[in-house]
Amino acid sequence: FVFGPGMSYGVTYYISYVVGDNLNGSPDPNDPCLSVAQGQPVTFFDNPVANAGTDGSGCGLTLSLNGTAVSGAVLWTVASTPPGGNAVVANPQSASSSVTVNQFGAYTFTCTVTVNGCTGSDDVVLNFNASPAAGPVSFQCDGANLNYTVSFPI
Repeated sequence: FVFGPGMSYGVTYYISYVVGDNLNGSPDPNDPCLSVAQGQPVTFFDNPVANAGTDGSGCGLTLSLNGTAVSGAVLWTVASTPPGGNAVVANPQSASSSVTVNQFGAYTFTCTVTVNGCTGSDDVVLNFNASPAAGPVSFQCDGANLNYTVSFPI
């Protein structure tokens, strides 16, 4: 028995087995010995759709996870880290949460949504980058004192 055309999610259907004389591959409804078992209730639920948000980058060791879930229980997990990396999701059971890592690099996080025992998941990659910093400023004036140059490395 499968979910088929014309059926709806969340509706209870009753499945029974039927025994009787063979009529072109199905039990003959006119068979006087036809037997129908009591129906077993079955309800089909649609698989939930998780949305982990868009991949992103930011400066520093703390960024935000911005997933969405229409309904159900949300759980964020760490799917991958750079070698030696560690990540902590502040509120792993919330669609949106901050996440803090111990080193810069690309981290993959999985958002899993569970509804009625069915799950859906989606991944997002966050790149944690070091903040740019300006180096020492150097000043230079030409010999005629007409042009002044300021430079600094980033």
